[in-house]
Amino acid sequence: MNFVIAINAAPESATAQQALLFAEAVLKNKHTVSQLFFFGEGVRNLVLSAEAPLAKHWQQLILQHCLDAVACINALQTYRPQTTDQSLEFASVAGMAQLVAASASADRTVTFGVRENTL
Repeated sequence: MNFVIAINAAPESATAQQALLFAEAVLKNKHTVSQLFFFGEGVRNLVLSAEAPLAKHWQQLILQHCLDAVACINALQTYRPQTTDQSLEFASVAGMAQLVAASASADRTVTFGVRENTL
């Protein structure tokens, strides 16, 4: 089975940890992950720092399995405006259209995290 996993959870949250464990389980069970898409606060999982130790685990998983990891450009501008493409060594930067395209060819798209309504 082919999965797209979308992560919209802060790295300090239990939800981000669950997303990582889910991705590991999918791969361990011989399924494929065609894309990891990080959006909203989830992009913070891709920035290696002391405040986000989970990023190191994501990096290891992505590199070990040669996964397509994508950071949403709009979310980066909101949550990590000082981040450049060069500081995301193990992920590319793109828009939501890339998530839609990957989901169209996947068997399942699983999202971790929710977007809060700020209205």
